[in-house]
Amino acid sequence: MTSYWEPYSQSYSRRTTENCGWFGWSRCTKYMRSYRTGYRTRYRRDYYQDYFCCDGFYKDRDQCLDPCESYVTLQQPWRSMYLKRDPMEPAYCDDGLDNGWYRLDSDAGGDIPGTCVQPAFCSTDMPIWLKDFRPTVDELIAPKTVCVTTSNDTCCGESWNIDAKNCSEFNVYSLVPPPRCNMVYCEGEEPICYTNGDNEEEECVEMFPIMQGPPVLEGPILTHGTFHFKCTVDLADQNDQAARFEVSWLFDGETHDDIESVILHVNSESLSTIIPGEVFSYNKGRLGVMVGCRARSFYENLHKSHWYTSENYFVGIKVDADDPLLLSESDGRGTIIPIWSTIPVLCEDLTYMTACRINILAWTQGEETEDDYFHDELSFDRCDIAIAPRDWDQTSKTATAEFTIVARRDFMDDGVRNVTIRSRVLPPDCVNSSYVSIFDGYDIGPIKVSVIGVDHKRCSSFGDPHYRTLDGLWYTMLKTGYFVLLRGTTDAGRVLEVQTAVTDCAEVSCNCAVAIRENNDLVIMDICNRDSLRISVPRKNLSPGTAIHQQYGNKHYVYMYSGVTLEVRLVSSAQGKWLDVFVVLPSDYSGRTMALCGDGDDGDSNDFTKSNGEITDLNDFAESWRVSEEENLFLKYDQLSWIPERNTMYCNCPTGIHGSRICCGYGLHTDQLRLGTDMTHLYATGTTDQSEKSCFDPLDGSVAIHAVTPQCTEKTGQENVGDDHVEAAGDIRFEYDSEFKPSIPEWPTPSGITEGMARVFCGEFLSSASIYSACIEKTNLNTQKYNETCLTDIQATDTLDFAPSTAAAFQFDCMDLVLRNISLYDDDGHGNKVPPQELVAMLCPNDCSKHGECIDNICLCDEGFTGNDCSHDEGQPIYLSYLKHDALCDLQSRPCETAFGVGTKFVESERLMCKVKLTSQNNHISVYYTEAYLISSTEIACPLRHTGINTYPATVTNNELPVEYSDISFSLDGVTFSNELLFTVFDSVCVECTESGNCDKKADSCLIDGMCFAEGNQHRLEPGKYCNPANDEFGWTEKDIIWTTDSANWTEPTTISPGESSAPNSSGGWQIFIGFVGGVLFGAAVICE
Repeated sequence: MTSYWEPYSQSYSRRTTENCGWFGWSRCTKYMRSYRTGYRTRYRRDYYQDYFCCDGFYKDRDQCLDPCESYVTLQQPWRSMYLKRDPMEPAYCDDGLDNGWYRLDSDAGGDIPGTCVQPAFCSTDMPIWLKDFRPTVDELIAPKTVCVTTSNDTCCGESWNIDAKNCSEFNVYSLVPPPRCNMVYCEGEEPICYTNGDNEEEECVEMFPIMQGPPVLEGPILTHGTFHFKCTVDLADQNDQAARFEVSWLFDGETHDDIESVILHVNSESLSTIIPGEVFSYNKGRLGVMVGCRARSFYENLHKSHWYTSENYFVGIKVDADDPLLLSESDGRGTIIPIWSTIPVLCEDLTYMTACRINILAWTQGEETEDDYFHDELSFDRCDIAIAPRDWDQTSKTATAEFTIVARRDFMDDGVRNVTIRSRVLPPDCVNSSYVSIFDGYDIGPIKVSVIGVDHKRCSSFGDPHYRTLDGLWYTMLKTGYFVLLRGTTDAGRVLEVQTAVTDCAEVSCNCAVAIRENNDLVIMDICNRDSLRISVPRKNLSPGTAIHQQYGNKHYVYMYSGVTLEVRLVSSAQGKWLDVFVVLPSDYSGRTMALCGDGDDGDSNDFTKSNGEITDLNDFAESWRVSEEENLFLKYDQLSWIPERNTMYCNCPTGIHGSRICCGYGLHTDQLRLGTDMTHLYATGTTDQSEKSCFDPLDGSVAIHAVTPQCTEKTGQENVGDDHVEAAGDIRFEYDSEFKPSIPEWPTPSGITEGMARVFCGEFLSSASIYSACIEKTNLNTQKYNETCLTDIQATDTLDFAPSTAAAFQFDCMDLVLRNISLYDDDGHGNKVPPQELVAMLCPNDCSKHGECIDNICLCDEGFTGNDCSHDEGQPIYLSYLKHDALCDLQSRPCETAFGVGTKFVESERLMCKVKLTSQNNHISVYYTEAYLISSTEIACPLRHTGINTYPATVTNNELPVEYSDISFSLDGVTFSNELLFTVFDSVCVECTESGNCDKKADSCLIDGMCFAEGNQHRLEPGKYCNPANDEFGWTEKDIIWTTDSANWTEPTTISPGESSAPNSSGGWQIFIGFVGGVLFGAAVICE
């Protein structure tokens, strides 16, 4: 043998044999290995020496052994061929048996049976028995065949050879593990026999009492406000008075020291024992476990049988969810998580039944730390889940509850985030019940959740107009009419549509109106042929979670419940007014849209897809998305079909059990950034304040509700303005040419602007934006497209007025890229990620109109300019064009607590003020000032004092008309006021007025003591008096009264509402019924039949 070491890199082996030994009579195995490097190959040959044992011995490594002396003894009575397997007990199997020599030596008989053994005996399914004769002494080591009984009709369904040796007094066998389960080598051909010991004639009895099967576990069994489990033993011979059974309870297969075993015997009332429900305390480790019982039989002073175990039953609370549970931000429907208790929640004292329940608190925990903290990757439809006695179902033996979770739409590119849902049973609330307190502190198994981030999308239509699709494709469409900007597909799960009305302006075309609908919410904004922006809600109300906000006067937002954001920028210039439209879609809609914004499938090659699914050129594409008459949201909003669906309230579940508050509200399943001031109440009557959400402390038994205001939302405090401001949606109808196609002039433009001049202007205008440098640095946003659109606008319109629209698109795209990139976020010092403050501080209204510097979100205006956006010439008053509603306010239709002025270039200001010069009904003149507030850059609101018209007692005398005149003006600085416009408040019951303030009394009414009454109105204290202008238009008319004591001729008094006639009917006037009750005179004025 040659050995050496050499550092070769690769080894290849092959095995052969060759002649070796003395005279070459033997055959030896030869191994040849090739070691290979890049420059040589070397060979090595190894030879091995073998041993040969004499007959009757076997080889064990390097020695020969006698199996009669070297064997393993098996003393296992359960191998008896007479011991039938318990069908409820797991079958034995010899698959774990090691290869080797064995001697069988137990009371079962001491040898492998030589006859066929029936299935299910030897404590297994398929017994193994010896087919050949047993070995003789002369045979030394002899091969024998064993058979496997695989069925009742097949005694030798499988077989193999083993070695056997006769050792004179016993036999030994070389056994191998069977090829599969359940197979066991049997033992013995005689019944196991024990003697009583006292009898002269030995009586053969069973080794231990025979059980029909394993013990039977029953429960939970409900009895009078409690529950228990029962374990029952099934004895084959019910008359065996000597039979004994030991029963113990198992928890996850283990016994507990404080719960002792029980001995049962036939003389007992029943062969069963119970364990009460209060034993299952979580604090004692007996909830969240598998409970079962085991039993073994025995006779006194004899061996005990092996343990027989019942089926197990899970005792505790479970959640049913995949592990891990995969949630995608693109799934807006949410995932239902069932949660159930396998034991009932009970209260012994019936006085607590209304409060009898357990409360389970769920919360999220991030993967970064083991500490409990708030991690907002998930939203829950509830954080506290209650299980009460009424939830118990006896058939399924479960008390079931559920909650829904949804991946929060965080509008960030943050990949896959792993979180864990933890849940714990809170301490019992006002209930003293041992069957409730057993759950106290129970930590329910965690749910591992992987949240898969999906990119959100944005789309733009701005300027004259230019489009940027959801997938980033830019194009310009100079057409007029009504178009579908965005439509959700049927698999989006919600009805979503955005339409635009495009009209001609400045020799090109512009958006003059936009409508957005999601499910039952429809909001329309339009400036078409109008001086002021009109925002209308055709259905008069919005679903919870949907809101309308305003910022800087020229930015308006519609925030949908789902997270869809519509941003509309109102642009006013010498060329007219138009709307820049920007849409942000949450990840739910990724790849689930169509129309002018494209399909959002991350590829722009198919963005020009027509409504019929065909990919085409720009012109055909645009024409296919013209809105049909029937689908027009601007014209047919009253004919839309609505869907019976309610939005779900979601909760931000707490950071842990202690010191946390659960907050719930509509829209909390998105991290939608809501900017500006909430103006929803101005446009939607009866709509609750969308900014409120309810919060409570999970450990506070009273569950107090507190209203809080989310960040980024301001409230005006104007509670009743909506009733004055809400106006009906009108048709947005205008004439347009479907063949409109403006001609683009050559450079230079008619006014002399050259292409070079335009390029310089566009570059400088865009780069002068306060966020420009920081945005380019952080996002690498390519400015080429923005410069090209700016250049196109100047060439097409011969004006610079469209440049701000391009700058607005740049800012919109920049901020979206910044807000979605969490790596750019700053740390606020408390472990929270916040948008980069360097960039946020550069955001100012309208970029300070290029007349100031933006510092910390505030415009420091250049000399000569003022306003929050530096757009107003200092010292110059603003100009009012007119007051809305024809400068009239009828108390019968509105509260008349606010007047609305219309003009241009209104801006926010800390000193925005309204001056009111009031001329009352008695010609008294007074002046007062109120704090005005901005509705849009074209509309401003002036809160008014409560009118004195139609108040009781009247403040005017006799025939003076109930009319108030106010001269209203506005100021940005509280010093210089605008022109004054007349505002008239009146009561149309008896007065009619014109826009000029000329008012006259109506002929069909009464003016009595300075108050208006319609014909037939009755006196509020004296029913016998009513308004009859034909008789007296400035006083009450009295009716004849008929006195009677006949109760058969009167009816129940009729309630008269204000404005309804209270005149007597045609049968003849008022009738007074008089009578005595208990000696007291009583009467009633009624109308005769």
